[in-house]
Amino acid sequence: MSLGLRAASPKPKAQSPKLILHYHMDVVGKGFLKLFFKFHNRFILPRIIKKADKVILTSLDYGQNSNLAKLMEKSPAKFIEAPNGVDSKIFSPRPKDAELLKKHEIETGDKVVLFVGGLDSAHYFKGVEYLIEAMARLRQAPYRWKLLIVGEGDLKPRYQDLASQLNLDKRILFAGYVANADLPKYYNLADVAVLPSVDKSEAFGLALVEAMACAKPVVASNLAGVRSMVFDGQNGLLAKIKDPDDLAGKINYFLENPEIARQFGEAGRRKVEEKYDWVMIGRMLEKVYQ
Repeated sequence: MSLGLRAASPKPKAQSPKLILHYHMDVVGKGFLKLFFKFHNRFILPRIIKKADKVILTSLDYGQNSNLAKLMEKSPAKFIEAPNGVDSKIFSPRPKDAELLKKHEIETGDKVVLFVGGLDSAHYFKGVEYLIEAMARLRQAPYRWKLLIVGEGDLKPRYQDLASQLNLDKRILFAGYVANADLPKYYNLADVAVLPSVDKSEAFGLALVEAMACAKPVVASNLAGVRSMVFDGQNGLLAKIKDPDDLAGKINYFLENPEIARQFGEAGRRKVEEKYDWVMIGRMLEKVYQ
């Protein structure tokens, strides 16, 4: 006799969620943290990468020179480049802001070298001390210059003391914290923007892209990732790491050659429009997630 019963069809297995990992940078650290990060990179990081379906890097150049290098060799298709970007309508060329010039006592004819970044211990790798030392090499330059440092943090007094020891108090200006909305005005004060970072904790350098968007030539340390956006001899110059003399020479080149600096700045602006605008990057990321 049939009871009209049928075996229940098996429930479809739930799909496991996809995991997309954004890898921003290696962590180096000091003291105990250095040991902890070393353990993490050796034993934990490979497991995380193995679980991920895709790993997004700000540049493949950085990944290939980072703690991910061997993992990328094993599974190259897993890794995708998607750089950080800017709103190129907000960060764009404009005249120097008269109020800011007055505020920071920058006179007509002064050459302005700009640094934008954190001045706290967590951002020790920004290399501000090397930039200050580099500017001391330009003390006798045939033009007037000011170094404008934008940023805040617990290392700021140390940098101020260094400027004082070098008798550059009046030529090195500390602007402190600047709101994002005002950053384009500061970039447009500059004749050259500098990122003198010292180790692989600096994976990208958004300040360079923001400066390029404002059509400013850039000087940056020759670090993996950073060099992916600075096309040496086209939109900027790459300097030796922790070398104030080389850094000073690259900065001086732009300050002594304003027409070349202008051409480099225009090339940087074109590069931002081609590769580093958030609209294009957003579309790229959307495709990855879909």
